[in-house]
Amino acid sequence: RKAYRPRLQIQEYTANSFMINSVLIPSSILVFPTFALIWRVKSVEEIGKDSLIAVKLLNPKPELVIVGTGAKKLSNVGRHELQLYRDLQSLGVGFDIMDTVSALTTFNVLNSENRNVCAALLPIGIGRKGGSF
Repeated sequence: RKAYRPRLQIQEYTANSFMINSVLIPSSILVFPTFALIWRVKSVEEIGKDSLIAVKLLNPKPELVIVGTGAKKLSNVGRHELQLYRDLQSLGVGFDIMDTVSALTTFNVLNSENRNVCAALLPIGIGRKGGSF
Protein backbone atom coordinates (compact mmCIF):
# COMPACT_ATOMS: atom_id res chain seq x y z
CA ARG A 1 0.00 0.00 0.00
CA LYS A 2 1.39 3.40 -0.99
CA ALA A 3 1.89 6.03 1.67
CA TYR A 4 -0.19 9.18 1.25
CA ARG A 5 1.84 12.18 0.08
CA PRO A 6 0.07 15.54 0.03
CA ARG A 7 0.08 17.43 -3.23
CA LEU A 8 2.24 20.54 -3.26
CA GLN A 9 0.98 24.08 -3.53
CA ILE A 10 3.22 27.05 -4.27
CA GLN A 11 1.88 29.51 -1.71
CA GLU A 12 4.14 32.54 -2.12
CA TYR A 13 7.09 33.84 -4.08
CA THR A 14 9.63 36.62 -3.67
CA ALA A 15 12.31 37.92 -6.00
CA ASN A 16 14.55 34.98 -5.09
CA SER A 17 12.50 32.29 -3.35
CA PHE A 18 9.34 30.17 -3.27
CA MET A 19 7.15 29.06 -0.37
CA ILE A 20 5.89 25.51 -0.98
CA ASN A 21 3.64 23.86 1.61
CA SER A 22 5.02 26.29 4.24
CA VAL A 23 8.68 25.57 3.37
CA LEU A 24 10.78 28.47 2.07
CA ILE A 25 13.12 27.50 -0.77
CA PRO A 26 15.59 30.25 -1.77
CA SER A 27 16.45 28.82 -5.16
CA SER A 28 15.21 27.91 -8.59
CA ILE A 29 13.06 24.79 -8.22
CA LEU A 30 11.65 21.78 -10.00
CA VAL A 31 8.22 21.09 -8.56
CA PHE A 32 6.37 17.81 -9.09
CA PRO A 33 2.92 16.88 -7.73
CA THR A 34 4.22 15.60 -4.36
CA PHE A 35 7.86 16.68 -4.12
CA ALA A 36 10.19 19.53 -5.07
CA LEU A 37 13.89 19.67 -5.90
CA ILE A 38 16.34 22.53 -5.67
CA TRP A 39 17.27 23.33 -9.25
CA ARG A 40 20.78 24.67 -9.79
CA VAL A 41 19.79 26.85 -12.75
CA LYS A 42 20.46 30.58 -12.51
CA SER A 43 19.45 31.88 -15.94
CA VAL A 44 17.31 31.00 -18.93
CA GLU A 45 20.49 30.16 -20.82
CA GLU A 46 21.18 27.29 -18.38
CA ILE A 47 17.84 25.58 -19.05
CA GLY A 48 18.22 22.57 -21.32
CA LYS A 49 18.12 18.79 -21.48
CA ASP A 50 20.94 18.43 -18.94
CA SER A 51 19.25 20.65 -16.35
CA LEU A 52 15.94 18.80 -16.89
CA ILE A 53 17.34 15.26 -16.56
CA ALA A 54 15.10 14.62 -13.51
CA VAL A 55 12.06 14.97 -15.78
CA LYS A 56 13.47 12.48 -18.26
CA LEU A 57 14.22 9.92 -15.53
CA LEU A 58 10.78 9.98 -13.91
CA ASN A 59 8.44 7.07 -14.48
CA PRO A 60 5.75 7.89 -15.29
CA LYS A 61 6.86 11.11 -16.94
CA PRO A 62 4.81 14.24 -16.31
CA GLU A 63 2.21 14.97 -18.95
CA LEU A 64 3.30 18.64 -18.97
CA VAL A 65 6.43 20.58 -18.01
CA ILE A 66 5.75 24.26 -17.32
CA VAL A 67 8.90 26.36 -17.57
CA GLY A 68 8.90 29.68 -15.68
CA THR A 69 11.56 32.00 -17.12
CA GLY A 70 11.64 34.60 -14.35
CA ALA A 71 9.91 37.98 -14.46
CA LYS A 72 9.33 37.96 -18.21
CA LYS A 73 8.31 35.46 -20.83
CA LEU A 74 10.86 34.84 -23.57
CA SER A 75 10.13 37.60 -26.04
CA ASN A 76 12.67 36.84 -28.71
CA VAL A 77 13.37 33.49 -30.27
CA GLY A 78 17.11 33.32 -30.65
CA ARG A 79 19.48 30.39 -30.99
CA HIS A 80 19.27 29.41 -27.31
CA GLU A 81 15.48 29.56 -27.28
CA LEU A 82 15.27 27.31 -30.35
CA GLN A 83 17.60 24.82 -28.66
CA LEU A 84 15.47 24.97 -25.50
CA TYR A 85 12.37 24.08 -27.54
CA ARG A 86 14.27 21.14 -29.11
CA ASP A 87 15.52 19.98 -25.69
CA LEU A 88 12.01 20.06 -24.24
CA GLN A 89 10.62 18.17 -27.23
CA SER A 90 13.32 15.50 -26.76
CA LEU A 91 11.97 14.77 -23.25
CA GLY A 92 8.85 13.28 -24.80
CA VAL A 93 6.45 15.35 -22.71
CA GLY A 94 4.25 18.35 -23.37
CA PHE A 95 5.68 21.71 -22.38
CA ASP A 96 4.86 25.38 -22.12
CA ILE A 97 7.19 28.32 -21.50
CA MET A 98 5.95 31.43 -19.70
CA ASP A 99 6.91 33.94 -17.02
CA THR A 100 7.30 32.41 -13.55
CA VAL A 101 4.17 33.90 -11.96
CA SER A 102 2.01 32.49 -14.77
CA ALA A 103 3.88 29.18 -14.56
CA LEU A 104 3.41 28.71 -10.81
CA THR A 105 -0.27 29.66 -11.07
CA THR A 106 -0.76 27.14 -13.89
CA PHE A 107 1.07 24.46 -11.89
CA ASN A 108 -1.11 25.07 -8.82
CA VAL A 109 -4.33 24.80 -10.82
CA LEU A 110 -3.31 21.65 -12.71
CA ASN A 111 -1.83 19.99 -9.62
CA SER A 112 -5.02 20.68 -7.65
CA GLU A 113 -6.85 18.80 -10.44
CA ASN A 114 -4.60 15.76 -9.73
CA ARG A 115 -2.74 16.13 -13.01
CA ASN A 116 0.82 14.80 -13.35
CA VAL A 117 2.63 18.07 -14.01
CA CYS A 118 6.05 19.57 -13.37
CA ALA A 119 7.08 23.20 -13.01
CA ALA A 120 10.66 24.29 -13.65
CA LEU A 121 10.82 27.73 -12.09
CA LEU A 122 13.39 30.51 -12.04
CA PRO A 123 12.74 33.12 -9.33
CA ILE A 124 11.31 36.38 -10.67
CA GLY A 125 14.43 38.30 -9.59
CA ILE A 126 16.53 36.47 -12.16
CA GLY A 127 16.07 35.31 -15.70
CA ARG A 128 18.53 36.38 -18.30
CA LYS A 129 22.27 36.80 -17.76
CA GLY A 130 23.23 39.17 -15.01
CA GLY A 131 20.52 38.25 -12.50
CA SER A 132 21.46 36.80 -9.15
CA PHE A 133 19.84 35.33 -6.08
